[in-house]
Amino acid sequence: MYWDNALHHMMDVHAAIAWSRERLKPGGFLVMNDYVGPSRFQYDENTLTMCNTILADFNMPPACRPDAKVVEKSDPTEAADSGRIKDALFRYFPDALWIPTGGILYFIGFCFKEVDWTPDALMKMIELDARLNAAGNYVYAFAVAKRT
Repeated sequence: MYWDNALHHMMDVHAAIAWSRERLKPGGFLVMNDYVGPSRFQYDENTLTMCNTILADFNMPPACRPDAKVVEKSDPTEAADSGRIKDALFRYFPDALWIPTGGILYFIGFCFKEVDWTPDALMKMIELDARLNAAGNYVYAFAVAKRT
């Protein structure tokens, strides 16, 4: 079973992952590549401060926390329950492989902004995002889980 940027659209990720596990035969795999950040993009102050400190160095407009009700009205499924994906995955697949893939800067910082980037500035931003990811600051992840 493959979830590619779709699991974060599920209204109840525990139910979606339980459903997935039920449909796998023993030895079958669930593979996920998805946004796993806070539901409805409700980033905490520390995350926003970290992003905005870096964005300011690039003379970029600050990242912000969107109004959750506006996000929901725009798309009722957008990041509906994304903040619980990791917990749900490990509840139903305790031995899952979880690989954070970044996104603090390239998603939160770039999201919905029209900015002309130089290749050097873009590469520096990607490098900084990779460092943040390595330190445990991410909003995207890849996972592989096997049904026993």
